[in-house]
Amino acid sequence: MKEFLETLYQALAESTDDFIYMNDCQTGVFQYPGALTKLFALPKESRNAPLSDWKKIVHPDDWERFYHSHMEIMQDLREELLVEFRAKNRKGEYVWLKSRGKVLRDRDGNQMLFTGTISLMGRQSKVDPLTQLFNHAEFYMKLKQDLQSEKMTRMAVLMVDVDEFRQINEMYGRAFGDGVLKELGQLLQSVLPKHASLFRLEKDRMGILMADAGRADARIFYSQFQEYLAKINPWKQYCLDIELSAGCAVYPADGSCAEELYRYTDCALQTAKEQGKNRLVFFTEDIFRKKERSLQLLRELKECVKQQYKGFYLHYQPQICPKTGELKGAEALMRWKSREGVISPAKFIPVMEEHGLIYEAGLWLFRMAVRDGKEWIKIKPDFTVSVNVSVLQFSEELFLKDLYQIIEEENFPCENLIIELTESLAFKQVEVFQKKFQDMKKRNIRIALDDFGTGYCSLSVLKNMPVDIVKIDKSFVKDIRHNQFDVALIGLVTEICHAASIGVCLEGVEEEEEYECIKEIPLDFIQGYYFGKPMGKNAISRNLRKKVRGGVKSQTAKILNAA
Repeated sequence: MKEFLETLYQALAESTDDFIYMNDCQTGVFQYPGALTKLFALPKESRNAPLSDWKKIVHPDDWERFYHSHMEIMQDLREELLVEFRAKNRKGEYVWLKSRGKVLRDRDGNQMLFTGTISLMGRQSKVDPLTQLFNHAEFYMKLKQDLQSEKMTRMAVLMVDVDEFRQINEMYGRAFGDGVLKELGQLLQSVLPKHASLFRLEKDRMGILMADAGRADARIFYSQFQEYLAKINPWKQYCLDIELSAGCAVYPADGSCAEELYRYTDCALQTAKEQGKNRLVFFTEDIFRKKERSLQLLRELKECVKQQYKGFYLHYQPQICPKTGELKGAEALMRWKSREGVISPAKFIPVMEEHGLIYEAGLWLFRMAVRDGKEWIKIKPDFTVSVNVSVLQFSEELFLKDLYQIIEEENFPCENLIIELTESLAFKQVEVFQKKFQDMKKRNIRIALDDFGTGYCSLSVLKNMPVDIVKIDKSFVKDIRHNQFDVALIGLVTEICHAASIGVCLEGVEEEEEYECIKEIPLDFIQGYYFGKPMGKNAISRNLRKKVRGGVKSQTAKILNAA
């Protein structure tokens, strides 16, 4: 009989995805299948003390439930077992398991066998298989149930989202991105306050329900986790600093039902993204009104995009050579006129980025810019056209292919093209993008480093990135009339760049007094309202034909601004 049971157990264990266990109640020996012992640090056989093996891996919060349910079986107080719990696998990750078991008795009614199955709950609909957290449906269900409880007097609902997660996937691969989410889930679980639950909602977004908590509690938790994440940083070897944005709505102050709280928390999270990311934002009525406005903008933007970018047009910011006063180049800027009038790029571009419209729109802008630029090159062969490229565009695998295709179709000379990248993008991802940089250099496309001086390691970027032009950020010009440090810094950066054969453009020069402060610095380009506000294609053409020479004077500014 015993030999038959052993054979039967082996056959069953090898024929199912679940883990089948068996306990001989007479000898006290527990048997587990090899697949289970590979996944968890458990012996294949355990005699008399299986609970001591499980105590090492069961999550502390689940141990009491796990222990008592099994003790009732061992003390012959119940016939069947059903318990859900988390256990740590050999990778150190907690996964959700469900154990079902039943006692089999002999003819005399004595316990003979206790056998059952252990299932990975990730295979079921309520657990996310990647992170082993309860999923979106469970989050919403628990939120509704908690709100219906008479004991629930207040609650904080949070959503957290990994900043720039799409770029992480693009740069390091989806497998790495999945690993980030799994690790992040584990870290969040380890610091959750009492009476709080964590869920994976969708993509890189996670939800937290904090019972008996308000705004202050949510703020403390977010702050503590930010400090913990910075201290631990499991991704330091990849030079990657994971940052989280978060939104929060509280019951009953912000909403009384699950639908309201969910929607308001989502609004707060999106606002955190729009305000610069890596921050916690609490819901307000003003946020909701702005969200409604954003949705209205999105609807109209999509409509205009479908109509071949109806209402979109380009303006160009002149770039002046300070030695000769000539118009040497122009930076392309996207503009959009909606039904209500001209909308600031600061309002419509973030909406396009959030909803996946910016890549194609960026290609449209690029095509229009080089098409306009061909006319200017006929007038002035060394004229340059600068185009800003966002991290979302540059991270796309097909970006260079699409870029080169437009250049070929429009027959535009690569040596007259400048691609502008932000300093923050270049610093964080210079190694990842090296192949793209080298490919562009081979085609004589110049690379400009925009917003220089706003990052953390500006000189390090210059050392490691194949930059042709540095654009010093306008923040260094703002108080230049009263701050000699900024003047000295601009001069120093210019000297260093020239020593490395890198050109320098100063942005944001808006007044004659500002120009007077820097006119002795041997800059290669100056850009700002003092020399010309953004203007249309025809205005650039007219200024090129005037061939302004003889140095930069106030009359140069008047000519350009009057165009």
